[in-house]
Amino acid sequence: MDTHHDDQLALFHRAIVDRDDDAWFALYDYCKPYLLNCLPKSSTHLSMRPEVVAQLAFSKFAQAMTPAKCAHFPFTAMFMAYLKRCVQAVVCDDLRMQQTYALHEVSLELLQEQKQEEQVSDPHDLFEHIHSSLDEQHLWQVIRHMVVREDERLLVWLLFVVGMKPAELQTRYPHLFVSVESVYSAKRNVKERLQRSKRLRNLAKEVEII
Repeated sequence: MDTHHDDQLALFHRAIVDRDDDAWFALYDYCKPYLLNCLPKSSTHLSMRPEVVAQLAFSKFAQAMTPAKCAHFPFTAMFMAYLKRCVQAVVCDDLRMQQTYALHEVSLELLQEQKQEEQVSDPHDLFEHIHSSLDEQHLWQVIRHMVVREDERLLVWLLFVVGMKPAELQTRYPHLFVSVESVYSAKRNVKERLQRSKRLRNLAKEVEII
């Protein structure tokens, strides 16, 4: 019996069926080399780093793979084939987005709004200080318990962990965010709630930033 494949199949099931966050992290670590290997031989035409493509592909996989669907994947190889299709979908989305941006200029209003968001943060912005002080996995482990809604979890993951821009997020998930302004609004709301969190303030003391 191939115990290695049995272990990996069990990991997929713990993540997807049991919705175990730690299993999702372990699963991403396991799948990341494969995801990167699925990229086209020449990735210079992509607008994103290979690691970002891998993260987006895995996020797409996590969103699509429900417990009910998991029952139709009895072998690890079937999950890996699905992951490969997710990489291909992210690459296609990226190429389409580049074509769209080439045809349409960004409006002055949007440009100004992005510029305001990218200005130096307020020195009293507790979340931004913690964001800059922790590694990605530690940050996500802290936030995932404080953000319940799936669209807000996706927003936090892509904006603060992956580093995606609000305009790109809206382009990729228009069914969740009808406009770039709605992304900024959701981002502000989440940050304001996190700022009021006692747990976040305690963490700030632990990393010695206040």
